[in-house]
Amino acid sequence: MKARNRWVFFTLMLAWGAAWVLAFQKQVLRESAYRASSLSNIIRKIPLLPPRGRILDRHGRVLAGYQAGILFISLGSRIHNLPFPVYTPTQIRYIPQSRALRLDEVPGYFEQLYHHPDILPMLFPLRTYPAGPLTAHVVGYVGEASRYEVEQGKRWGILVGKSALERALDDRLTGSPGTRFFLVNAAGELQTLDPLPPRPPEPGGVVVTSLDLDLQRAVDSLFLPHERGAVVMLDVRTGEILVLYSRPSFDPDELTGLRAKTAWQRLVNDPASPLLNRAVAGLYPPGSTWKPFVALLALDRGWVNPAARPVFCDGTYRFGSRVWKCWDPAGHGALNLVEAIEQSCDVYFYDLARKIGLRPFLEMITPLRDLLHRTYGVLPEEKPGLVPDRAWYTRRYGRNVSEGMVLNLGIGQGEILLTPLQMAILAGLIATEGRLPMPHLLRDAPVQDTLYLEASRRAYRLVREGMERVVQGEHGTASGSRIPGLIYAGKTGTAENPHGKEHSLFIAYAPAQNPRIAVSVIVEEGGHGSERAAPIARALIERYAKLYGMGEPATR
Repeated sequence: MKARNRWVFFTLMLAWGAAWVLAFQKQVLRESAYRASSLSNIIRKIPLLPPRGRILDRHGRVLAGYQAGILFISLGSRIHNLPFPVYTPTQIRYIPQSRALRLDEVPGYFEQLYHHPDILPMLFPLRTYPAGPLTAHVVGYVGEASRYEVEQGKRWGILVGKSALERALDDRLTGSPGTRFFLVNAAGELQTLDPLPPRPPEPGGVVVTSLDLDLQRAVDSLFLPHERGAVVMLDVRTGEILVLYSRPSFDPDELTGLRAKTAWQRLVNDPASPLLNRAVAGLYPPGSTWKPFVALLALDRGWVNPAARPVFCDGTYRFGSRVWKCWDPAGHGALNLVEAIEQSCDVYFYDLARKIGLRPFLEMITPLRDLLHRTYGVLPEEKPGLVPDRAWYTRRYGRNVSEGMVLNLGIGQGEILLTPLQMAILAGLIATEGRLPMPHLLRDAPVQDTLYLEASRRAYRLVREGMERVVQGEHGTASGSRIPGLIYAGKTGTAENPHGKEHSLFIAYAPAQNPRIAVSVIVEEGGHGSERAAPIARALIERYAKLYGMGEPATR
């Protein structure tokens, strides 16, 4: 064979061998990869959004759940003129679940699908709130993820928590999406559903709260005559919050559907501020509910003799050129400390605060400032309270700080502002003699911390005696709110309101011995604490006693 022929032969053999190698590689070694690539040209995906995890009360009753909704998905390329929205699979990744139709909205539409075989009705989970406005401020609401939330890692098309527990526990409640497949031809027309097995979504986790829906309903019925206010009840043994109520409220279902934008504008512009969670973010002067804590710290530091009757109350107290009034214009006469708490005598506490002096007084209440200048992780909307110190007064008033300001501080007026949650915490600290488990809203959650208010046992004993006499004593300001067969302790308060009538306040714990619960009630513009807030607390404590069993002999 000539050299030229040999060269042609070897070239042909080399080309033939390379072709076989390439064919073997494609048909055998990389068969699965090419098959997947081929299928990707004809198989489309539809994301299956996960049901959001349920939120339950302590007895398993649903506060936030889900129901089936329907979206109509066009799997072909036809343009549809139908009375309901039709989405493409690509669009579904950007459609919030709230735009799905409820099942009761779609029966008439199914008849029209006969002529549109490329339209697939798909079930989508819709968020629902069976308790509605009753627990809206605790549970919260959900909505479409904002651009900022997506940038922070949230997924388009899945509802995210916007407030309260929905927001605080969003990662736990969200779940993971699944996938459904369908086969199309080269023209994009539907050929086969489910050519591959669907991958089901993973529902979000279930959250069991410490809330008691029965007690929450009881508070709501008790508040019917009143427009605005808040109630908090907590178990002082565990820190579990049993009631967290704010009025007025809103319907969270209105903020998750197609009506969301209109509803949001209406709620934002409502002068009653229904979106404000007054229980954890409403700031109020504590009024006379503050007096037991002034007494406690003054006793602990030896600045008051509990047996002495240092001043005679004739309904007024004169300091400098100004006359300060007691809530009772007839006066209380000469009282000792326990009697002053029982009858809530302003003059007694004016005199005590004046004798202590502004600077030492502000120093004395430092433990309260440390307790109240913070939030407790109950809900994202919480606000810290305000208990001023000397630096705060200097920043606010400069050289115009008057010694007379201490008189207002002595009776819980002036610059002090607390939330109803903080008032319940203070009542719980008296009930537990300064050792309260951190309040929380999750059932059986491990206690992460304890709140402390250090004072001597003698100081606690005397203050507890005074608060018991507020309800049980002959001259107690809440004597009209006694419960037969149950001895409990409390303190009324009336807080000045620059915008109208005074606010009505009451804090309590029950039973007086071996306490189990602490309560705070505020009725905006309700007048004296004994008139509106104390009767609500009384009825709520009575309801708790019937549900859980609690009582003490009427006499000891």
